[in-house]
Amino acid sequence: MDNGGLITNSGVAKIIGISNASVTLWTNTHFQELPTNKQGHKLYSQEDIEHFKKVKALLKKKYRHEEIKEMLKNQYETENLQELKNDCSDNIEKRENRTEVVKNNLNKADSPDIEAHFNKIYGKYRMQIDEIANKIGFAFIKGEQPIELKEEAAKIQEKLEIVQEIRQEFQSLIYS
Repeated sequence: MDNGGLITNSGVAKIIGISNASVTLWTNTHFQELPTNKQGHKLYSQEDIEHFKKVKALLKKKYRHEEIKEMLKNQYETENLQELKNDCSDNIEKRENRTEVVKNNLNKADSPDIEAHFNKIYGKYRMQIDEIANKIGFAFIKGEQPIELKEEAAKIQEKLEIVQEIRQEFQSLIYS
């Protein structure tokens, strides 16, 4: 029967070299929740088997189950902390590498190309504002109050200001 690569109680007993009753006892002592098959039998992963091997080795050294439980808990917490530390170090290194790439690309960038790109974006927003200004003018001629158009113009003006701020930041990076 396929258990998705998981092993039953009797399979663990054979692998570890202990009785089914010992597997059940150790399971109750060392495991919180385990998956079960359709018959309700607990299923164990390769990681669980490694845990059983550690338990068996420590029992041979005359440690009690409570001591073993605490020792392995501390070991797993230490491993988890080390893994977290490694992940953080990797993330910091990746971020530093990306920052270096951006800096190098900025240094290589042709400032007229960047300037042309900002001019294009700025021109696009400027045209939108001009179109809205024309619509507002026509609305006033008709005697309407174009409040929505004024709000839209204010939003586009905000975008223009943001583009200008970003442009200034890039210029300070390029020319510094």
